[in-house]
Amino acid sequence: MRPDPPFQEAARPWLLAGLAPVALLVVAMVLAYPLLPDPMPTHWNGAGEPDAWSAKSPWQFIAYLGLIAALTALLVGLGRADPRRVPVNGVRDPRGLDAAEADEYYAVKGRFLRLVCFKCLCWTNWLLCLLPTLLIATGSAWSMLALALVVPTLVSAFRDTGRLNDWIRRRYPERPAPLR
Repeated sequence: MRPDPPFQEAARPWLLAGLAPVALLVVAMVLAYPLLPDPMPTHWNGAGEPDAWSAKSPWQFIAYLGLIAALTALLVGLGRADPRRVPVNGVRDPRGLDAAEADEYYAVKGRFLRLVCFKCLCWTNWLLCLLPTLLIATGSAWSMLALALVVPTLVSAFRDTGRLNDWIRRRYPERPAPLR
């Protein structure tokens, strides 16, 4: 009996959920910019008092959005990469597959890459977009939200890697090396 291929769930909802906080952040930045003081505090001491200032400039926000855009492009690019060329840490590519088995395996590996990359994109963008709020609320319960957003990313990636390895072991049992 052939095991059903894993990762049939769609990766697109994770991609959209990862782009939503970026759109919200852009709207928040546009609305908040006129209300910011000039000069702006950029660092706070242990007592929560500002101890460093800089002139108000839109380039600070553009640079932060650029960082988020670069990370988004990296994760989307990795998710769309050719699964035949991308090694996945902890996953053993089976050897000695015929053409049909190789096509099936690389289709599953491609779905795995998209799903894991888009899940990481979702959680990472939520964390990065909430980071300014978390920094303002440092010392409060909100600062624990950062940890609450990192943990699902790691758990999900490890769980999905395990699912892929289980499927590989069941679908493609170890084959003896060919004699020379």
